[in-house]
Amino acid sequence: MSDFRNRSKARFEERMKRHVKDTYVGCLDAAEKLLGVDTRSTSWRQFRYRVLNLGNDKIRQVDVELQDYTIEFRPAIFSVEYKVDVPDGKLVEFEFGFVDDEPYFTMLSKAEEPGKAVSEALSIGYFVRNPGNGLWVFGVKGMYDLFHKVIPFFDKNECFKGKTLERYNTWKEKVYNMEKANA
Repeated sequence: MSDFRNRSKARFEERMKRHVKDTYVGCLDAAEKLLGVDTRSTSWRQFRYRVLNLGNDKIRQVDVELQDYTIEFRPAIFSVEYKVDVPDGKLVEFEFGFVDDEPYFTMLSKAEEPGKAVSEALSIGYFVRNPGNGLWVFGVKGMYDLFHKVIPFFDKNECFKGKTLERYNTWKEKVYNMEKANA
């Protein structure tokens, strides 16, 4: 997971630095054009030098500021507001895996409510009752839905704890690496 977060932080840092640089270079350009200054004059060169130094100092501060942050990049494809109320006290088992290099997620429960609530909140996957063991099964298979819908849902709602959280994070890192390889 740390490799993905390191790449996310580096990407964010580079974008913030580019925004700062674009701002101060754009201001200098606008000043030259609007004020009609003589760009060869000593006063303009001093002014330009001071603005460039101030901007570069802010870029260096981005490095310092970001040391205190953990950043996880997720491209915004669309905006979704999840409304889900999963009842407490129901036995639920989670599976995270891969079949033929395709990720999947499965949720098994004795009661209908937990799987039904997540299924309705995400509007993807399948939700059925297994006639063999009587368990309710909610599942999603495929990179797109897992990467863009399921993982953001679980991260936002902090659905897992303990060993399940560890298994989820290991699986999620593999999904991210697969997505990166396919990008």
